[in-house]
Amino acid sequence: MPLTVGTDRKSTKSPSPSRRTQRSGVFSLLDDVHAQAGLEGPWHPQPPVVLLVAAVSLALLNFLSTAPVLAWLLARDETSLPMESTSAFWVGCRLLCYALIPCATLAALGHNPLDFGLRVRGVSRHVRLYFMLALVMLPIVVSVSFIPAFQRYYPFHDYAGQSVRGLLLWEGLYAVQFITLEYFYRGFLLFSLERYLGAYAIFVMVIPYCMVHFGKPFAETLAAIPAGVVLGALALRTRSIWPGAALHIAVGWSMDLLSLWHRGALSNLWSKG
Repeated sequence: MPLTVGTDRKSTKSPSPSRRTQRSGVFSLLDDVHAQAGLEGPWHPQPPVVLLVAAVSLALLNFLSTAPVLAWLLARDETSLPMESTSAFWVGCRLLCYALIPCATLAALGHNPLDFGLRVRGVSRHVRLYFMLALVMLPIVVSVSFIPAFQRYYPFHDYAGQSVRGLLLWEGLYAVQFITLEYFYRGFLLFSLERYLGAYAIFVMVIPYCMVHFGKPFAETLAAIPAGVVLGALALRTRSIWPGAALHIAVGWSMDLLSLWHRGALSNLWSKG
């Protein structure tokens, strides 16, 4: 069972002098704040380390995953870059910032990254639950697909609607980024904070998860809040990110295909090959 915060509100005294001899400066200050909040024991470094690494990863991702950075790395003009290359680079940056950096952080903290939502044991017991959730999501996805803003936004790259090869390439890359996204939010962040915040870790995770949707259609950005809460709760219940990733991929693929269908581009793909 995960530990909960604030288990003992009786003691609000500052750390003892003996502890002060061992911890000084900012660490002593953090001990004071921790004790004044009524929390037992000294503050633990894992939550701040995880949150700071998450902040750096998101900042790095925002800076790196752009066409100008790729053009600089390849010493080429930005306008000469194929869209397939820019989208692959975009996904590669997510693989680095959403997965590799978090995995390295967990390993440095003495954890096995597989224990943070990557295992599949027992997932089959919850397939029915996620299938029911997918049935709930289907009419919602179909409904919002009629909104012009969604039709203009999806797919992210025009080449996905120009040929079957382009569509398959993009949807494969899209699936990879959904897996890395789920690992970052519902694996690395959620499971790292669960021991110290309990169920509150879900709501901490939802804040950056909502913010990563900034720039997308407003309805989708708002919907990310309850979706993040539900997916977070289910990840804690199943102890795995994989069902949530599968659901996320299904929704993303559906949005792309429905958008292409509304634009009349889907029927033309097969003739182009």
